[in-house]
Amino acid sequence: MGWTSYHLNGELKDGKYIINIKSECDRLLTQKAHESHGVWYKEMTVLKSSMVGRTYYAAVKTTDRDGNYHIWAAVFLTSTDQRNYNNFAYKDMDETCGPMQCKCPKGILNLLTDTDSEYAKKWREQCWAYHESKKSPNSLENLPIGSKITFINQYTLSNGTKPGDTIVLTKVKKPGKKRERKYWTDGIYRWGSGLIPKDFKVIA
Repeated sequence: MGWTSYHLNGELKDGKYIINIKSECDRLLTQKAHESHGVWYKEMTVLKSSMVGRTYYAAVKTTDRDGNYHIWAAVFLTSTDQRNYNNFAYKDMDETCGPMQCKCPKGILNLLTDTDSEYAKKWREQCWAYHESKKSPNSLENLPIGSKITFINQYTLSNGTKPGDTIVLTKVKKPGKKRERKYWTDGIYRWGSGLIPKDFKVIA
């Protein structure tokens, strides 16, 4: 699926209009069971959702006509731009797509029912591995500002980076109004943690 963008009215908070991304994504995943033009649409209910950075995660319950149900994970990439009329954009995925975003909160993971999808199983394993890795002092999250890591890139990226390229990243900080933002950069581009393999090496 590609990106979908449209205008979304903001909510007035502390004198500013804020786009409630979580609420909008919840709405997109909620529907009552109904029939339209001979097609039956199942009931969908968001049981629990959370924003981790700009990524939306949710446990969604889908109920069949006979009452049987399963609970699966939704993963949305999101973006906002108040300079444009179409100020909200999202890219919707589910766990069977094998998303690179693997920071789904434990509370959502614990609600999911069994799945036959190998992609979903692998994604869940990666999410649990992420939570386990956070306990290590050498995890991406726990490494201090100024740390340098290196690894062999696995992806073809729009910035010209190819699989097999050696990457060196530095952890830097950008002060924010509410909290300090930390991220990895090669000096030009930011790198999301989903692009950094588990076998990276700390070099400084």
